[in-house]
Amino acid sequence: MPIMHRLLLALALLAGFAATLPRPAFAWGQNGHRAIARIAEARLSKGARRAVRDLLDGRSMAEASTWADEIKSDPAWSFASPWHYVNVEDDETYATAPKHPGGDAIQAIERMRQTLKDRSQPRPKRAEALKFLIHLTGDLHQPLHFGRRSDRGGNDVNIRWFGKPTNLHTVWDSGIIDGWELSYRELADMTPLPPEPVLKRWEKDPVLAWTAESFAYRQALYQIGNGKLGYRYSYVHGPFLKQRLAQAGVRLAALLNEALD
Repeated sequence: MPIMHRLLLALALLAGFAATLPRPAFAWGQNGHRAIARIAEARLSKGARRAVRDLLDGRSMAEASTWADEIKSDPAWSFASPWHYVNVEDDETYATAPKHPGGDAIQAIERMRQTLKDRSQPRPKRAEALKFLIHLTGDLHQPLHFGRRSDRGGNDVNIRWFGKPTNLHTVWDSGIIDGWELSYRELADMTPLPPEPVLKRWEKDPVLAWTAESFAYRQALYQIGNGKLGYRYSYVHGPFLKQRLAQAGVRLAALLNEALD
């Protein structure tokens, strides 16, 4: 066999093998996180915008929004894995639920906010806090990241999405959004924002209010019938999903304006 043919065959086999490897999970998917960051970036004050640009070395918030998921493949960052979610059963509240010994998303967001706000902290530490804050604010608006401990936030709820086996958590992370076939810019630009009085209320809502919204919607998103989901499930829940993207972007901007302006 000619050398070129052997090389092409080897590349094809390598590509096939790579396709079988597990891929890192991104809450909201990459497009969802980047859309949230784009919505937030448009609402930054001038001072916060300058500070963000400096801390990210000129990169956009959208580029930085998936960093906290990308580092999951590095064992050195394994301690941060529980920061991406909160587990609360239906008969619990955040106050009464047992806490993960490694922390959770609510605790991590507050720590990162304090670090980012503290100008005496080293610049790399503040940049790290900013990237975590961009990502975790998005995570906590995905309803199943404030999920049941008993099914790991829907990861153990097996369903079929347009005929393919997956789980409920993945549908909310990326299944519905990917079905819209939009770039993150299109997704951000096509996510409607409410009137100004509602935006002002969102900006002032404490983190526990974000989780209360997810908790209130929990029963609706678990209405999965025989587990064969597709267009109807996307149509029913799409408006709430877009609202969560909008809320995450607006609230992220408010956090950054308060910490950096």
